[in-house]
Amino acid sequence: MKKAGVLFTVVIFLLLLIGGLFFMFFEKRQFVPKVKSGEFPFSLTYKVDNGNVVNISGVYICEFDGIGWDTGRGFYRKWKGYVKETGLENVLIFEDSNTRIFCRVGDPEYLMGDYKYLAWENISLSPPHLYLKKNSNNSSYLSSEDIKNKYGIEIITWNFSEPIKNQFKK
Repeated sequence: MKKAGVLFTVVIFLLLLIGGLFFMFFEKRQFVPKVKSGEFPFSLTYKVDNGNVVNISGVYICEFDGIGWDTGRGFYRKWKGYVKETGLENVLIFEDSNTRIFCRVGDPEYLMGDYKYLAWENISLSPPHLYLKKNSNNSSYLSSEDIKNKYGIEIITWNFSEPIKNQFKK
């Protein structure tokens, strides 16, 4: 009787394991995007406190980076994004002895048409996303008003490509 219970438990466990692996294989396949990379030209013009006007332009590259999994979202598409000219994710627009202000040029998920899994859906998705870094790893987002009032930087124009409409294989 005891052997039958152990055998039953092992069989159920193996069926669940095989079923889970089978489901994961087919579930992952539907997450592959049709368009796996994109180039998004941008330009940012701003004026600093001393009256100088600065123009930064470039191309933001977005690339599919595989399938990820976590307990909160299950399977999800991983994307990476960087500025073509520098290889960096962000553009530095201001720096002094203990403060750096970056412009996050874009969000790869948003730009590649992968809106479903964005964790911050209710936040405005239109760049520029400006954030401040002190002499630590902490950062905080800044509004255009904050950056103007605290650091004398005024955003004049922000031009960026629209997100693509992507499809995901089923």
